[in-house]
Amino acid sequence: MRLLASIIVVAAALCLGSTSAVAVTYNPAVTQVASSATFTSVIANTKTMTNPTVTIDLPDTFTIAYMALCKLNALEAYATAVADNPGSYTLAFTGTVSGELTLSCPSLTTGQYERSSPAGTATFKEGTATSLTSTLDFPAIAPAALSGVTVTSTPSVQYREGTVRFLFPNLGFTVYTNDTIALTIPSSSSPNYYIHPIHSHCSTANVPYDGLGTNAGLTIRLNVTENFPPMSDGFYIDCSNVTMAKAHDSVTGGSASFFYGDSTSVRRGSAATLTFSPLLVPTIGSAVARVIPESLTAGSKGWLTIALRPLPVDIEVDDTMAVTLPAAWATETSTPTTSCRFSIGIKIPASSSLRVNGVFTQYSSAAGVTLTLTFKDYADESAGNPLYVHCDNIKVPAAGAAAGTAAVTLTSKTAAYGVMAANAAVTVPAPVTGAADVETVTITLTASGRQGFLTDKELAALPPLIAAAAGVRDEYAAVAGQSFVLDGDRVTSGHRTRASAEPVKMGTLTVNAKVRVPPSALHEDVLTALTGATGSLAANTAAALGGVAVTADAPQTVGDVASCWNGAKDGSETDTDCGGGACSGCAAEAGCQTGADCATGVCHDGRCKRGNAAARVSAGAALASAFTVAVIFALLF
Repeated sequence: MRLLASIIVVAAALCLGSTSAVAVTYNPAVTQVASSATFTSVIANTKTMTNPTVTIDLPDTFTIAYMALCKLNALEAYATAVADNPGSYTLAFTGTVSGELTLSCPSLTTGQYERSSPAGTATFKEGTATSLTSTLDFPAIAPAALSGVTVTSTPSVQYREGTVRFLFPNLGFTVYTNDTIALTIPSSSSPNYYIHPIHSHCSTANVPYDGLGTNAGLTIRLNVTENFPPMSDGFYIDCSNVTMAKAHDSVTGGSASFFYGDSTSVRRGSAATLTFSPLLVPTIGSAVARVIPESLTAGSKGWLTIALRPLPVDIEVDDTMAVTLPAAWATETSTPTTSCRFSIGIKIPASSSLRVNGVFTQYSSAAGVTLTLTFKDYADESAGNPLYVHCDNIKVPAAGAAAGTAAVTLTSKTAAYGVMAANAAVTVPAPVTGAADVETVTITLTASGRQGFLTDKELAALPPLIAAAAGVRDEYAAVAGQSFVLDGDRVTSGHRTRASAEPVKMGTLTVNAKVRVPPSALHEDVLTALTGATGSLAANTAAALGGVAVTADAPQTVGDVASCWNGAKDGSETDTDCGGGACSGCAAEAGCQTGADCATGVCHDGRCKRGNAAARVSAGAALASAFTVAVIFALLF
């Protein structure tokens, strides 16, 4: 009975034309998902079939291109997708075939995820009767090998919090909803990149992913919420609020996997390694980086200020900064002792209360000078206010030393973090012989509708207003000179025939003011501050002058000489630190030779005249002339 049953089963199989599984080959050969090729299978057959219809059922997610022209031996037919049955295609051939069958179809796309033994079927029918069924063994497919994957950071600066972009330039498959993406960050750097489990957010084309999963610091697991077909410019993932790693050149490491659904083992594609773009040490003082001696006079000794803007990182207690000066600054026979302080935005050493210890760790005319500073107070990073470090008892090199550059390196107290910021191009000025030039910013104020020069009270009121606008102390601002021009002779009645009419003494007052840039300040800061405050300075000056209309010109940079600020009457000065053409104008009663020597604008009998008296002296000749004309006019008419 058992033998009879076996014979019946075999006979039935032969009648239906079933065959054993047959191998499928690809041309060209492919081994990974989402690849395109022509597939061919050779199927044993003992029947003759006329006008056969072949139904191909492919493994899950395999596809054949629309209307692909398939062959069965010498016959041809277009592949037509079966409605509501993904992966199923019908081929309606016209003609007769017999014997061994060779079935091939172009434009097959292998499946969307890895399979070790994907299988399909080919069913041959004549009319509605099934003549032959064959199992198709497709070759195993591996995950797509993703190469050239890059990770770029914005900003590309160490330890900053920003955005990283994972770019997959050759992702040839679709990323489907509910898939899982795992991105692993290399762990070779210390500190490393850190994806914050709560605060970091990842997206593609502004479509967010769900969750970061576990071990978010080194491995990111993203749940896909929308289908993403292959992108022409590459598939990318942006993750925000990422803390960047320690500075490095291009680093290769980590990995990426695109998993089928929520699987942790079945993949669509993977990258064995990622290339992370370089991260840089930020530049301290990228906008302003200067070494400013208290005096540039060769051989002078005093405060040395290192001015750096911006400060791109926070300063912690016990962080250190090394300042390497040119070898010419080793001017002493033995290493000097210095005392230092620092500030954020405070330009005057005496006003800086933050503590920093300064020690010369190298002092050699052959090797150079290194001043090592250890901070003893905290300071937040600052984009607008410069970091000022002031160190006293430092001698300027002898005449002949050239201008050069200093190198600054700010290092964390925590060894693992290393260099936090650096600048190898800090400007160091050349010393000068004799009186050093002093940087000065000038500004011109014009007041219309005035009846004369500045009074003593007005003359005293202007420098504080100008100093406040420039952001310096009052003693750094001065009125350099003034001039007054009558508007012309006008009769109060408006009738030229009235002999009794007197000219109205109205005119335009021009005040030239100057601001000396303090030794420890930045010329750029003073000029910028004064430029930005011209409107408020004009308004404040108008109020101080009794409400007349005042305009302020754009400030200009000029050179001044140090002797104008040294507290002595020397050079061409007509009085102490004033007059003589090179210095500011002198105050009332100071010595003068011409009106240009006086802040009041008028010199009389060798002395600068006071406010209204100066106006009367200056206007006297014009008024006398006008009076004479008026008298003659009255006599004639």
